[in-house]
Amino acid sequence: GFACSIMELVKCAHLSTLHGIVFELLSAFITTCSGVFIGQWPDAEQAGFAFKVAFAISMLQLAVYGTYLSGDWPLPPHSWPLGTFFFSASWGLDRYMLYSLNKTLKLISEFGTAIEDMKKRQGNKEGDACAPKSKKDQKSENLRRRGSKKKDKNDKHASSVENANQKDSNKKSR
Repeated sequence: GFACSIMELVKCAHLSTLHGIVFELLSAFITTCSGVFIGQWPDAEQAGFAFKVAFAISMLQLAVYGTYLSGDWPLPPHSWPLGTFFFSASWGLDRYMLYSLNKTLKLISEFGTAIEDMKKRQGNKEGDACAPKSKKDQKSENLRRRGSKKKDKNDKHASSVENANQKDSNKKSR
């Protein structure tokens, strides 16, 4: 039943020799170890161990592939060290992600330092510039902005809005 179907699969993949089966099992094991390394599963210590195992077996697979290329090790045609390729790609991507993470963390810390410096400079000049403004201040600032934009088009309307806003603020302050 099941064993016969596995053997048929092995024969269809041209893995009739023990060398070919071992070579492909190395690829499968390397890929599994690389998956554990990438996923950091179940914890970082085991992922580090998985990396070391995948690296060592990748070197073994490359040595076997080198002997295949020289004709000393019989492998099926079209054999490639796919496990080693997968491990190399995952290792390279992991290094790139760590580089990007370190670069991002450095930029975040520099940005935080720059914001603190700006707050200190503005704090010395105008008080705390990042403090929330009152609704009244926000409305008058918005009207002032709108008024300056509309002065070109409707100079009378913008000035009347400003005058009305100023009258309202004078009444509220009394």
